[in-house]
Amino acid sequence: MLNFFTGQYPDNYIFNWHKANVRSISWLEDDIGFVSTAADSTIAVWLLPRLGTKSEANAPLWTYKAGTNFLSTVAFKIPKEKDKEKLQENVRICVFATGSDNSIHEVQEGKLKTKYETSVNI
Repeated sequence: MLNFFTGQYPDNYIFNWHKANVRSISWLEDDIGFVSTAADSTIAVWLLPRLGTKSEANAPLWTYKAGTNFLSTVAFKIPKEKDKEKLQENVRICVFATGSDNSIHEVQEGKLKTKYETSVNI
Protein backbone atom coordinates (compact mmCIF):
# COMPACT_ATOMS: atom_id res chain seq x y z
CA MET A 1 0.00 0.00 0.00
CA LEU A 2 1.29 3.44 -0.93
CA ASN A 3 1.95 5.98 1.82
CA PHE A 4 0.63 9.16 0.24
CA PHE A 5 2.61 11.40 2.59
CA THR A 6 6.00 9.97 1.63
CA GLY A 7 5.31 8.42 -1.79
CA GLN A 8 6.86 5.15 -0.61
CA TYR A 9 5.60 1.59 -0.21
CA PRO A 10 6.61 0.77 3.39
CA ASP A 11 7.29 -2.89 4.22
CA ASN A 12 4.88 -2.71 7.16
CA TYR A 13 1.99 -1.54 4.94
CA ILE A 14 1.17 -4.99 3.57
CA PHE A 15 -2.29 -6.25 4.50
CA ASN A 16 -3.00 -9.89 3.60
CA TRP A 17 -5.99 -11.55 5.17
CA HIS A 18 -8.89 -11.93 2.73
CA LYS A 19 -9.13 -15.22 0.82
CA ALA A 20 -10.74 -13.65 -2.29
CA ASN A 21 -10.62 -10.38 -4.23
CA VAL A 22 -11.17 -7.20 -2.24
CA ARG A 23 -14.34 -5.45 -3.41
CA SER A 24 -14.22 -2.18 -1.48
CA ILE A 25 -12.13 -0.09 0.88
CA SER A 26 -13.36 2.70 3.13
CA TRP A 27 -10.84 4.92 4.94
CA LEU A 28 -11.52 6.11 8.48
CA GLU A 29 -11.98 9.87 8.61
CA ASP A 30 -8.64 10.52 10.39
CA ASP A 31 -6.67 8.12 8.12
CA ILE A 32 -5.56 5.89 11.01
CA GLY A 33 -6.97 2.86 9.26
CA PHE A 34 -9.47 1.46 6.81
CA VAL A 35 -12.12 -1.21 6.30
CA SER A 36 -12.01 -3.74 3.48
CA THR A 37 -14.69 -6.07 2.16
CA ALA A 38 -14.09 -9.03 -0.12
CA ALA A 39 -15.74 -11.64 -2.29
CA ASP A 40 -15.09 -14.18 0.49
CA SER A 41 -18.03 -12.71 2.48
CA THR A 42 -15.75 -10.97 4.97
CA ILE A 43 -15.15 -7.52 6.42
CA ALA A 44 -11.79 -6.60 7.96
CA VAL A 45 -10.94 -3.49 9.99
CA TRP A 46 -7.30 -2.44 9.78
CA LEU A 47 -5.24 0.10 11.72
CA LEU A 48 -2.13 1.44 10.02
CA PRO A 49 1.16 0.83 11.80
CA ARG A 50 3.04 3.98 12.71
CA LEU A 51 5.69 5.07 10.25
CA GLY A 52 9.12 3.75 11.10
CA THR A 53 7.83 0.85 13.20
CA LYS A 54 8.50 -2.75 12.31
CA SER A 55 5.76 -5.34 12.45
CA GLU A 56 5.92 -8.99 11.48
CA ALA A 57 2.41 -9.16 10.07
CA ASN A 58 -0.47 -6.76 9.95
CA ALA A 59 -3.51 -8.53 11.35
CA PRO A 60 -6.96 -6.96 11.23
CA LEU A 61 -8.23 -5.25 14.38
CA TRP A 62 -11.40 -7.30 13.95
CA THR A 63 -13.19 -9.28 11.27
CA TYR A 64 -16.72 -10.33 10.41
CA LYS A 65 -17.98 -13.13 8.15
CA ALA A 66 -21.48 -13.45 6.72
CA GLY A 67 -23.25 -15.56 4.12
CA THR A 68 -23.20 -12.85 1.46
CA ASN A 69 -20.57 -11.18 -0.69
CA PHE A 70 -20.06 -7.58 0.30
CA LEU A 71 -20.10 -5.05 -2.51
CA SER A 72 -19.47 -1.70 -0.81
CA THR A 73 -18.80 -0.30 2.63
CA VAL A 74 -18.66 2.86 4.69
CA ALA A 75 -17.02 3.13 8.09
CA PHE A 76 -16.84 5.70 10.84
CA LYS A 77 -15.73 5.97 14.45
CA ILE A 78 -18.15 6.47 17.32
CA PRO A 79 -17.30 7.11 20.98
CA LYS A 80 -17.76 4.31 23.46
CA GLU A 81 -20.56 5.13 25.86
CA LYS A 82 -18.46 5.29 29.02
CA ASP A 83 -15.64 7.57 27.73
CA LYS A 84 -17.11 10.25 25.46
CA GLU A 85 -14.53 12.80 26.68
CA LYS A 86 -11.63 10.69 25.33
CA LEU A 87 -12.86 10.48 21.77
CA GLN A 88 -9.46 9.71 20.22
CA GLU A 89 -8.45 7.00 22.69
CA ASN A 90 -11.71 5.14 23.18
CA VAL A 91 -13.63 4.63 20.00
CA ARG A 92 -15.32 1.79 18.23
CA ILE A 93 -15.52 1.43 14.50
CA CYS A 94 -18.96 1.09 12.98
CA VAL A 95 -19.26 -0.46 9.51
CA PHE A 96 -22.19 -0.51 7.12
CA ALA A 97 -21.69 -2.95 4.23
CA THR A 98 -24.05 -3.80 1.39
CA GLY A 99 -24.44 -7.46 0.53
CA SER A 100 -25.17 -9.22 -2.72
CA ASP A 101 -28.35 -10.57 -1.07
CA ASN A 102 -29.87 -7.04 -0.97
CA SER A 103 -29.02 -6.54 2.69
CA ILE A 104 -27.12 -3.93 4.67
CA HIS A 105 -25.06 -5.20 7.60
CA GLU A 106 -24.30 -2.86 10.49
CA VAL A 107 -21.26 -4.33 12.23
CA GLN A 108 -19.41 -3.14 15.33
CA GLU A 109 -16.36 -4.77 16.89
CA GLY A 110 -16.76 -7.88 14.74
CA LYS A 111 -20.38 -8.51 15.65
CA LEU A 112 -23.55 -7.97 13.66
CA LYS A 113 -25.55 -5.21 15.30
CA THR A 114 -28.37 -4.95 12.75
CA LYS A 115 -29.15 -6.51 9.39
CA TYR A 116 -31.44 -4.46 7.16
CA GLU A 117 -33.31 -6.36 4.45
CA THR A 118 -34.24 -4.53 1.26
CA SER A 119 -36.39 -5.47 -1.71
CA VAL A 120 -34.19 -3.68 -4.25
CA ASN A 121 -30.66 -4.21 -5.54
CA ILE A 122 -28.22 -2.01 -3.65
